[in-house]
Amino acid sequence: MSRNEKLVALSNKIPEKLTKSEMEQFQDKIKERDNTMVTGVFRNLEKAGTGIKFPFRVHKGPINIYTMEDGGMYTVPYAVGYHLEHNCNTIVFKRGRGIPGSNLGSINPNGIATGAATSGMEGGHMQEEAKIPRYSFLSTDIPQRSSIYRR
Repeated sequence: MSRNEKLVALSNKIPEKLTKSEMEQFQDKIKERDNTMVTGVFRNLEKAGTGIKFPFRVHKGPINIYTMEDGGMYTVPYAVGYHLEHNCNTIVFKRGRGIPGSNLGSINPNGIATGAATSGMEGGHMQEEAKIPRYSFLSTDIPQRSSIYRR
């Protein structure tokens, strides 16, 4: 059985059912994979042509500051590329049924909730309608959806 087949077999187990040694092995494989360097092109989908600067920490390592320009080629840890590709979204809300006279805040022309609606959702009256990706990190090294991440 190859190294990748062992990792996939281990990742298909529910983490709560792993023994302590299996859990440690699982976490070590995750850390090893997340610290692997990958190369890709950064795209700013929110404001094309502009760059970003953000802090990021891979597991319990040091906090690194990343500066990326739209269209630039970068070599970063797998976890940073995965984060940019899968976790950086703008959530668009729609107004659900509300109680007349309640303070639900407002929705700007882009469909993004502001005001009271964003703090506690006032009884769940605001509903998530869509997730719009803000950034993209295109790499042949990163699979579309890694089975190791259970989300």
